[in-house]
Amino acid sequence: MYEPAEDSYLLLESINNFYVDKQIKNSLDMGSGSGILAKQLAEFSEHVIAVDIDDASVAHLKKELKNSKISVVKSDLFSNIKKEKFDLIVFNPPYLPKGEDDYEDIALYGGEKGIEITLRFLEQAKEFLAKTGIILFVASSLSKVSELEIEMKKMKYSFEKIKQEHYFFEELYVYKAKLKN
Repeated sequence: MYEPAEDSYLLLESINNFYVDKQIKNSLDMGSGSGILAKQLAEFSEHVIAVDIDDASVAHLKKELKNSKISVVKSDLFSNIKKEKFDLIVFNPPYLPKGEDDYEDIALYGGEKGIEITLRFLEQAKEFLAKTGIILFVASSLSKVSELEIEMKKMKYSFEKIKQEHYFFEELYVYKAKLKN
């Protein structure tokens, strides 16, 4: 299970800055891990779905979040999510580029360029995003961010970096994306 770290808190801060005073119907926390973001979404959403592919994370989420308005689903991105529209989708993806010598860790590595899982997510998310819905997600300067932005334009997303934080070895970004009308 992915324990909250700088990226989790950066995304949490972005959620708080933009949504804490609003009430929304449906939100989704993709790659929920510990559930820290899902819990925050539940503060202002009527219903939250927390999604993770990892069995240990799903078991933790079901135990931690029972008796709440958060549903927990085991899924590889949207593969097990019923077709509904979300006003807000948050994703702290695995975003590090995976080298040949790196060990397998689905919580860290987003593919050879570090953006492959994020791109697959964004392509699938189009079917689940409400007309005025927003996606907030994390990216790293260690991955191919410029290529990510080119691909997002091709997918018909409008986007902006809404938060940026420098750490010793990388810059972390929070993107806000929505589908162009």
